[in-house]
Amino acid sequence: MRSPKAKRYTVDNNVSGTHNVLCAIVESGLDIHLCHLGTMGVYGYGNSGGDIPEGYIDVKLPGGREANILHPAYPGSVYHTTKCLDALLFQFYNKNDGVRITDLHQGIVWGTNTPQTVKDERLINRFDYDGDYGTVLNRFLM
Repeated sequence: MRSPKAKRYTVDNNVSGTHNVLCAIVESGLDIHLCHLGTMGVYGYGNSGGDIPEGYIDVKLPGGREANILHPAYPGSVYHTTKCLDALLFQFYNKNDGVRITDLHQGIVWGTNTPQTVKDERLINRFDYDGDYGTVLNRFLM
């Protein structure tokens, strides 16, 4: 979020990239299951005081009607906003085109070490991060 230009690049790159992949899956006619590594940052940087449910939640609307909705997002950056938009695109393509999608939201839970990982240097976690693209795992997994 360094500048308006960087924000535009982030939105154009991330949202168009996700949409292009979804269009390609539909156009291929193949039974492809998309696995997306997302981020816990879609829920914001604070603490809601409770567990974050996976996927959809049941809510009671005014008037007593019930609905099943995506868990509300509260992004803390333009990047995290694009990941929220990914979730909406995933919902749309799943509902309308039957694309199978798993959206995994990762976050740092333990820091770089746990009591188990310090027992052997081969188990020590790495915290690889790129200032423009986030965790290197996401950037280079493909």
